[in-house]
Amino acid sequence: MHSLVAVVVALICSSISVAADTPAAADGHLRQLRFSPDGQYVLAQDDKTVTVLTARPLAVAFRIPAEDATLADFSPDSRQILFVTSRTNADSQHPAIRSSSARVERWGLADHARAGFKEIILPACGTERLSPDGSFLACDDLSGTFRLFEVSSGATLIENKHFGHAVLTYESVSSHPRVRLPDVVYDGKLGSALIVFSPGGRFLVAVPERAGDVEGLGWDLRQKRRVSLKGALRRLRWSADLAPYFSAPPFTFVAPDRAVISWPQAWNPKKDPTVTATLALFPSGKALLKPKIPPGPLFRAADPGFVIVRPCAPYAAAAVEYTTGRMITSETPALDVLGKYYVTELPNGEVGLYERGKGLQASVSLKAH
Repeated sequence: MHSLVAVVVALICSSISVAADTPAAADGHLRQLRFSPDGQYVLAQDDKTVTVLTARPLAVAFRIPAEDATLADFSPDSRQILFVTSRTNADSQHPAIRSSSARVERWGLADHARAGFKEIILPACGTERLSPDGSFLACDDLSGTFRLFEVSSGATLIENKHFGHAVLTYESVSSHPRVRLPDVVYDGKLGSALIVFSPGGRFLVAVPERAGDVEGLGWDLRQKRRVSLKGALRRLRWSADLAPYFSAPPFTFVAPDRAVISWPQAWNPKKDPTVTATLALFPSGKALLKPKIPPGPLFRAADPGFVIVRPCAPYAAAAVEYTTGRMITSETPALDVLGKYYVTELPNGEVGLYERGKGLQASVSLKAH
């Protein structure tokens, strides 16, 4: 069954009958590319460095050391870049009680310098996510407990000790050779979770991955209260009998008050290579649109009119315009789109800036000279 699903999924993106922009294959050393909200900058992140580029003209501005960092992002006001690096305390041998030090770093775009950092002691996390403004750090730890920390004080604001206890171990078949597993899919064990902040950081959604009949949790961090997931968002409940391709309910915010969710429960890949997604208001769950998109983990693009599916076999990533179904596909996970432009990695390892429908407009090497 697992091998059949894997083969079917491998044909999905290539068989979808929509127009698609597909840059040439790249070597795939970048983990991600990301436009700033104002479109003035692009960040390119590999395993050790975040390189900041100006978008027009496309040029390297400065570099940030970021070894073993989480995926970096721009602050909502496009003035800073934020990310987290963690160091596990190896003194304790029990994985559920090991502690780690999370270092939240902020770097200013105007002066190319570190704007500040804050270290927080927390349990060893299987999944960590930083809010876009750097105010909150979410952790699904290796004991199955979910916590939300306030970065400024280190205080625990939310604690759910039963969050991941129903999680089921499974063998993922949704991997892609060029996509880092921690960036896109998880291993279905304790500490594996879908954790998503809305742009601006007001809302937070968390769902244990591959948990049996566990409901997704939502919070309004501005009003400091739980929110009920209604309408289409009630599908943020994971059921153990779904196709093994899916490691979590595919969900992401695309705007401060809008989210996209696709649900594989009724998916029949033999009849239709796409799934029916829902663009919904958050947190009411009111459906605004029901686009057909490829199945797979969902991620926010800089452009709220797109959603990124990563991986989207046989590609490492695809940006899908959900109003038209048009796709921009990439052989590497490093892909983002904003307005009429998108960025991806070129075969020679350079970053390429494309204009949709017109091709490559500029490229730049990330190598230090």
